[in-house]
Amino acid sequence: AAGGIILPFIGGYFIATAFGQTMVSALYIALCISVTAIPITARLLKDYKIQRTNTAHVTIGAAILNDIMAFILFSVIMSLHANGDIQPIEIVWLVAQVGLFFGVVMWLGFKLSKYMGKALENKGFTFALIVAMGLGLLAESIGLHMILGAFLAGLFIREEVLDDKIFTKIEDRIYGLSYGFLGPIFFASLAFNIDFSAFYTQPVFLVALVIVAIIGKMIGAGGGALIQKMKTKDALLIAVAMNARGAMELVLASIGYEAGILDQSSLSILVIMAFVTTMITIFAMKPIVKKIRATS
Repeated sequence: AAGGIILPFIGGYFIATAFGQTMVSALYIALCISVTAIPITARLLKDYKIQRTNTAHVTIGAAILNDIMAFILFSVIMSLHANGDIQPIEIVWLVAQVGLFFGVVMWLGFKLSKYMGKALENKGFTFALIVAMGLGLLAESIGLHMILGAFLAGLFIREEVLDDKIFTKIEDRIYGLSYGFLGPIFFASLAFNIDFSAFYTQPVFLVALVIVAIIGKMIGAGGGALIQKMKTKDALLIAVAMNARGAMELVLASIGYEAGILDQSSLSILVIMAFVTTMITIFAMKPIVKKIRATS
């Protein structure tokens, strides 16, 4: 998990600064290319019917830890942007604040989920919305961004946490609302801010960022798996599965643009990069899964 964020973050920062980005912008771009889109990764593992394997569990666990570390960096960078400077003690406090928020909420969430059971059977969707909005407001009230609360809420709407029947009901309703209504609105609003001239005005920056993002994640995540003595084919699956950025990067890029950290060109490059890395992940996973099944 650490390797999956550290290498692309460092590589992204140096690439961004080399192409004239300010320190804060470079840090934010590096952050965006370091995340993993957990919903896409989980969906691909489920589509290939390997979601219950040990490799899949390691992949999802690593992706969750990856994004938790990313949100800690997000809080530090947003604070740096807001104040123009940040002291080491402030960084320590922010890290502790985010860590405590995640730790307490996750502990309470997993404890309570055991007792909710049938009580949520007919009210699961409403409960999911309340949790998402409630944790978002809670995060805002203690000085963090609401996206941290929303991200945490998403971690609880999972098969591993909820009863299968309840999860299926919630998933069906959220899927329709998200992909049929809210998703198109988000992507349409984001599209208005995209300048596709980045394809020919900054092609080298775009290509360099995509290469660093892919290779950094492959070496970081895959190398970490090999260090843990996993099989090469399993390490390759983890490395590829964690390369999808998807909506996670798009949301962060949108926040960065609205906050004035990213300009239109940088936003456009990140959107293109999110699409490219996600498509590569989708197509690259199929032969890897086939190879794993053939040798199992």
